[in-house]
Amino acid sequence: NTVTVTLTPLASNFSLTGRIVESTGTAPADATVTIDGHTATIDPATGTFTIPQVTAFRSHDLELVIDDGTGGTTTFTRRYLTLSDNTDLGTLTLPPRHTLTLNVVDQNNSPVANADTNLTSTPPSVQLGGNQFTQTTQHTATTNTTGTHTITTHTHPNLTIGITRDGYRPVTSQTVNLNASTTLNLAMTQVFSVSGRVLESDGSPAQHVSVNYSANGSGNSNSQVSSDGNGDFV
Repeated sequence: NTVTVTLTPLASNFSLTGRIVESTGTAPADATVTIDGHTATIDPATGTFTIPQVTAFRSHDLELVIDDGTGGTTTFTRRYLTLSDNTDLGTLTLPPRHTLTLNVVDQNNSPVANADTNLTSTPPSVQLGGNQFTQTTQHTATTNTTGTHTITTHTHPNLTIGITRDGYRPVTSQTVNLNASTTLNLAMTQVFSVSGRVLESDGSPAQHVSVNYSANGSGNSNSQVSSDGNGDFV
């Protein structure tokens, strides 16, 4: 007897579809969806997207990148996504958006303009439409003439704020749990340099002389430098 077996080849690609909406139900104004370098076109009215050619039976990283419109992005990443058929992720509802207002002042409570603000995050796990994603927020901007900058971004339990400006000590590792609109008042301390020249008794430069600085006459060295070939130190 002869038995004929017909094998149906497995599909090599499947489509991935879904819908992204804000917590208000509207499509995000500026969002991209990518998987292994392939970027989906998002319908600006409905938030739906389709990626038609996703390699089957292998692990993928899916990224949803949302531009917050104020100098930063929030990225939601679904790792180890494997397609064995055409897949619809359903509706992915993003966490609510909140504003974070930074007021930066100096030690005299005067505004610090042109301070560079840097917002980073430790990625938590979030559920979007029954799918587990990690959420990462990055934001870089500069304070205005009143020392203020306002960020609009999604709920995040662990944001870290760093602020730098020439002539000031940096503010580092200021953390905030952004679960509502929040205002932070952050103080920076101005730093000043002391410079001079060390001379020998005959007026020639005194080279490689150690110069120590101590605060408030405490006698404890807060800074130590050496004079250069011209006797100068800073």
